[in-house]
Amino acid sequence: MRWDVLVEAMFTCQMCGTLERDTSRLVADHRKPHRGDPVLFWDRANLQCLCEPCHSTEKQKEEQATPAGVWW
Repeated sequence: MRWDVLVEAMFTCQMCGTLERDTSRLVADHRKPHRGDPVLFWDRANLQCLCEPCHSTEKQKEEQATPAGVWW
């Protein structure tokens, strides 16, 4: 499923628009954190392609800004 996400996005980060040739630097990121929910984890519509820098910085800031225990 990860590969399908990357191909569909044409190996382009959905946050910053960077085209990344090295697929090891791309992440199939969950738009909504799954927090252990298998339905959200396997929901293809909940996945997007992000580069590692965006996933490790901007996306983590977004997720940490949501108070603990708050579900979308």
